[in-house]
Amino acid sequence: MGKSIAIALALMACAHSGIRVVWNNGDGAVRLDRDGDGFAGPWECMPGYPNCSAPELNQRPETLSKLDCNDRDASIHPGAPDTPGDGIDQNCDGADGIREALDRAPPPGIAPQPVLSN
Repeated sequence: MGKSIAIALALMACAHSGIRVVWNNGDGAVRLDRDGDGFAGPWECMPGYPNCSAPELNQRPETLSKLDCNDRDASIHPGAPDTPGDGIDQNCDGADGIREALDRAPPPGIAPQPVLSN
């Protein structure tokens, strides 16, 4: 009963600070949206849960694919437009927008093909 009350109080404190709990696994781990963009940062363990393992939870593929890589900036989150060459990974894919631009570019030595219309 004491842990349930502690979780409830912690979640209420988050709500009053503008931080939104996106996921709560029920075992003391939560994922919070600190910047209000709708995407959660990494798992964090609530105090009083010694068996909670945030590092283990954060390595799971379902966490990595939806991880807000900078939960202090609402313009940075999975799926955000990523400006090439600014040195910032806005879409959390692990690289600056240069990767996206290179993925769309034709291989070296091959000219882009024109689109033919009928």
